[in-house]
Amino acid sequence: QPLLRELKEVNNLFSTIPDTRVYLMAGNHDYIKADSFYRDFQWEKNVTFFKNEQLTCVKDEKLDVYVYGLSYEHQEIENPLYDSIHPAEGEGVHILLAHGGDAKHIPMNIKSIAASGFDYIALGHIHKPQILIRDNAAYAGALEPVDRNDLGDHGYIEGHLENGRLKTNFVPFACRSYEQILLMETEESALFFAGQRQIWQKEWKIQARLQ
Repeated sequence: QPLLRELKEVNNLFSTIPDTRVYLMAGNHDYIKADSFYRDFQWEKNVTFFKNEQLTCVKDEKLDVYVYGLSYEHQEIENPLYDSIHPAEGEGVHILLAHGGDAKHIPMNIKSIAASGFDYIALGHIHKPQILIRDNAAYAGALEPVDRNDLGDHGYIEGHLENGRLKTNFVPFACRSYEQILLMETEESALFFAGQRQIWQKEWKIQARLQ
């Protein structure tokens, strides 16, 4: 659960980009509990927070963009909340924010949802970037690797309109990465590390005596 000072900090950062629209929703890790600071927090004017578990549509009149989203109010949601939804009537770009994709976190049929008419489905929950349907549905993944199993590039999905059609591409952005390194051990390297280990052990013993 985010602390109040953390919400204030990120809200202050959002205030520095007033011409950028920010859409925010809580997932299964930071789901909105009864006493969550999310419930009464006042966000900046350029921030839209989806504060309940019911799908809501917000239209940006200036950009003619419709954004759909919902927040988790439970740690697990086994109902496929997205599978039967359709975009509202109206010309413009219709973007669905969807968090989940496994049995305990809003299972979904991506092809069925995409066929319902959304221009883009921005997916969250899985940390690794995955393009499910080119220019139509993707997991952006975490901006930075969350643990040692998050190998490969991390970043964000950038989209732009070309002749009325949405084009997307993945932009690497992470400051750090985990990589698998294969070390080949030889007899010489084994003897070196064994000797080095003895030196370290002697140094540790000397330090222990001094302490």
